[in-house]
Amino acid sequence: SIHIRESDHPATHLTTSPTPLRALLTVLKTGHLD
Repeated sequence: SIHIRESDHPATHLTTSPTPLRALLTVLKTGHLD
């Protein structure tokens, strides 16, 4: 698991695995988030 902390709300933590995180980062980098 990968744990991510929300910088604006430090008490908020997200947990994911590498595959969905990679997909999210790819979408964000390519600008295809509509």
